[in-house]
Amino acid sequence: MRRIRSMFCVLLPTLCIMLLGGPTKGADCENYSKLRPPKIRVARKVRTDPAFGVPMVIIHASIARKNLNESDLITLACSLEREYAHEEEVFVRIFDNFKAARTFHDTGEGNSGATTQSLRAEYAFTRHNREQTLRWRPYPESGVRESWNPVSLAPLPGTMGTKP
Repeated sequence: MRRIRSMFCVLLPTLCIMLLGGPTKGADCENYSKLRPPKIRVARKVRTDPAFGVPMVIIHASIARKNLNESDLITLACSLEREYAHEEEVFVRIFDNFKAARTFHDTGEGNSGATTQSLRAEYAFTRHNREQTLRWRPYPESGVRESWNPVSLAPLPGTMGTKP
C-alpha cells in the first residue's frame, strides 16, 4: 500500500497535496505556533566566519520518518525561526538518518547514495530581506528520482531593525 501511495504522489503531486490536505500558500507561523514541533537531533552546527560576509548558522539535523510531512516540517521551521530569532541567517538540512546528518558533506564529496537520499528537507531564513524558504522530498525510497516540493511560507515578521 505504501508503494502504491508513493507512486501515486510522485506521479500526481498536486492531486496528492489536495487529498492529503497540504497547507495553503504562504503558511503563516502564527497558525503553527500552538503545535508541538517534531523532536530533532542536531548532528552538526556551524557558525560561519563574519569576516567572509553575513554570519550564518548551518545546522544538520535528523528527525523521525513519521514526522516527514508538510505540516510537521512547517511547525519545525516556525520553531527554528523562533529559536534562532537573534541570528541574521540560518540554513538547516533535515535528514531521516542521524549518521547521514553527521557525515553529509556540502560539496557532495564522499557522500554515499544512501547519505544523499537521506536528505529530506531544507529550511533557510534571512533577516536581511525577511524571507524564509522550506522545501522537502516526501518519498525518496520510491526509486523514482523526484524533485523537491517547495512550501510557501509567509515572510518573517519585521524584526532585528528591518522594515516591515
